[in-house]
Amino acid sequence: MVDPWREVLATSFARSRREGLVEVGAGRWRCPMCEIPVDEAHLDSHIDSSRHLRAKRYYYDARELLERHRRGEFPAFMDVRQNHLYCTLCSQYATDEHLKSDKHLRKENWFRSQPQLCDTPSRALPPPAQMPASPAWQASSALQASQALPVLPEHLGNPDYYEWRPDQWKFFCKLCQRFADGSHATCKKHLSRVDVMTPRVELAPRKRQEMLSLTSTPHDDPDVAAENLTLPDGWKSSFDPQYEQFYYYKVDAHDAVIGPPTWDKPETSAISGNSDLPGGWLKKFDEYYGRNYYYQVDEWSRPTGPTSWVRPTA
Repeated sequence: MVDPWREVLATSFARSRREGLVEVGAGRWRCPMCEIPVDEAHLDSHIDSSRHLRAKRYYYDARELLERHRRGEFPAFMDVRQNHLYCTLCSQYATDEHLKSDKHLRKENWFRSQPQLCDTPSRALPPPAQMPASPAWQASSALQASQALPVLPEHLGNPDYYEWRPDQWKFFCKLCQRFADGSHATCKKHLSRVDVMTPRVELAPRKRQEMLSLTSTPHDDPDVAAENLTLPDGWKSSFDPQYEQFYYYKVDAHDAVIGPPTWDKPETSAISGNSDLPGGWLKKFDEYYGRNYYYQVDEWSRPTGPTSWVRPTA
């Protein structure tokens, strides 16, 4: 005689397997969507519950999202994190409200104006399994993946100025002490700090002599005269037509050249003696943090060391 209860269980077990539940033994099952154990007597009630139906819908939506991302249907700045679209330009989840915000639209317009970025496909994802992993497993997998150091995008410049922050999935600019979004490398604050940290190329002897010969001739160029007014005492400027930029040199009381020419414009505060800093130090104001930072220069106002927030003492 057939046991009716066993027939009910067999039907329930078959349905549970189709739903993706896993039998763990001793009359116990596990639902990977809801991440809870289920007694075999409650399989049907669990499958029909509103909680399971919500988890199932979320589960398959996540699977479809991952598949679309793998096929490259989203822009390159879109990622999938915790089963949701994530905007790497703004470091925020890509909700409808965020995608319509002025902040995001400005960054997206900049991104689309950079052909080398727009042509880069989004990170390739492996094909999903028959059933996507549970949210808890995906979070663990994302943590492991975050340990891999990605390659710094070329448009950000010198890798020495950045470090990877896996918790934010972004590069951090050590010069500016902030995360490097798409337009960071072209902002004035960053460029000025890169300029301070960039070693200056010494002039070749022939070029130096050529520039010195120009300094010995009188100049009535109004642009040169105006540039000289911005220089500290004891400095003059000339314009190099080949490179189309000013260069600078030191003179004595009789306007005789007493030092080699340099491309670096001397800072008035460092050379005129009006600064209360020790000799050879300059300060600049950082608009982002609202405070001064300091760096050393040689006698030609060329940076010789790293920047510092700490004010130097005599």
